[in-house]
Amino acid sequence: MKRLTILFSLLLSVVMFASCEKESETSNTQTANQPTKYVGAITVTMEGTPDFIHEGVEVVANFDSDTTLNLDMINVKFAENMPLTITMNVAGIGYTNNNGTYTFSSTDTIIPTLAGEPFDRFPINDLNGSMDADAMNITFLCGAYPVKFEGAVTK
Repeated sequence: MKRLTILFSLLLSVVMFASCEKESETSNTQTANQPTKYVGAITVTMEGTPDFIHEGVEVVANFDSDTTLNLDMINVKFAENMPLTITMNVAGIGYTNNNGTYTFSSTDTIIPTLAGEPFDRFPINDLNGSMDADAMNITFLCGAYPVKFEGAVTK
């Protein structure tokens, strides 16, 4: 299991070194077609080890259309021994809006991108979440690892 964690960390680090991505500025108000940034923690569960928690993760929700959104996960670290944080984009997630509470999910496998390049070694599955003007919660599988994000809009 430790070898898998190290391999996972190494692969993500290599991709990060390959290119830099410019972050876009976001607003704290949430309306369709306007990005909203949430700051919080990612928890990664790996069998046989304590959960890894990484604070200070930013998730920016960008509405792609009236039915899909993209999530930019900024300053993400999935394991203690990852030498760098990364920016990962998860695109094409279906959502619904119920009076300002957005619920989103995907039963399809989503291939995230790192530095604009597909990263198919750790596909995203079983993605579910919700967000409103104050907070966001997401759960998904990154490869075989359960991941949870809980964050709030910074004011």
